[in-house]
Amino acid sequence: MYKKEFMQKYVSPRKIPSAMLFYGHSFSVDYMANLVLSVLDCSEDELTKIYFDEYQFKNLYELVLSPSLFAARSVFLVKIHKKIPKKDIATLIERKSQAVTLILCFYQAGDMQGYASDCREMDSAFKGGVSVRFFEPNAFESTHLLREIAQAANLKIDNANLMELFHHHNGDFYLIEGDIKKLATLGHEVSAKDIRDHVFGLASWNLDALCLGFFEKKDCLSMASNMLQSGSSAREIIMGMESFFMRFFLVFCHNKIYGRTDFSEIFGYTPPVHVQKNFDWALRLSELQYQQLFEVLQSGFLQILQRGSDTEREVFSVLIKLQAIFR
Repeated sequence: MYKKEFMQKYVSPRKIPSAMLFYGHSFSVDYMANLVLSVLDCSEDELTKIYFDEYQFKNLYELVLSPSLFAARSVFLVKIHKKIPKKDIATLIERKSQAVTLILCFYQAGDMQGYASDCREMDSAFKGGVSVRFFEPNAFESTHLLREIAQAANLKIDNANLMELFHHHNGDFYLIEGDIKKLATLGHEVSAKDIRDHVFGLASWNLDALCLGFFEKKDCLSMASNMLQSGSSAREIIMGMESFFMRFFLVFCHNKIYGRTDFSEIFGYTPPVHVQKNFDWALRLSELQYQQLFEVLQSGFLQILQRGSDTEREVFSVLIKLQAIFR
């Protein structure tokens, strides 16, 4: 099933299943696992966490086979990035004690195609339990999820600045969550200035400057080289550029259809004024140029996955092709 159905059937009425498999978008998997744990309200004696290389079927099987000697129930949170064989999954669910709740989180470690195949296989074996697939949140879902994270941290912040954090970290919810918790310690409603003063994303301002540099005819190769030296990867830069230009393309399409730019209709929120000005460049490109731009970015990303290489060479190859589009 999908997140919405799981929330409606199990989380909202607080009727958590005894066996769950979560897979797909990594942060959503983590977030749901933590939400389930909060509903279960586990004590330290009741909760056992088994992460990645710690997992061994034999050990987990022995643990779930009988109730705990120290608590009335046992909750197991198991995080893995390697497929569990179908027969092992079936055995765990069939033989586990009724006093045991199993939360199995399966994360992507290899290529997407292999991961998707492994997910389907594990899902099909998860009979008697509930499996939930999480997709990468769209713009509306991202805003809603960020609002939930902010509320949990008791952070006062408007949607515009929440989405500023989102773009600042190129949609990395793990980094965003960390900064939300950090900003919450300020003790007041967070402004755009607070974000500029206290948040230091891996790609954010540098990535914006890199993408805008194509319009401004700047030395984008040197800018990308500095980002790589600062710790960004070729994969992060290319994915970040695709996200940046997709927002530009949404503005372009909206303006082409309606003859105006309404950010609340496009994104579901209104960006800060200094960010709005950047979108003026979005109308400078043609539909053909956007098509060529995304083809170059997607081709560059696929080459990184196929070669297993993530170096300066891949970024420069993409940037040189993009510069030709902007001439």
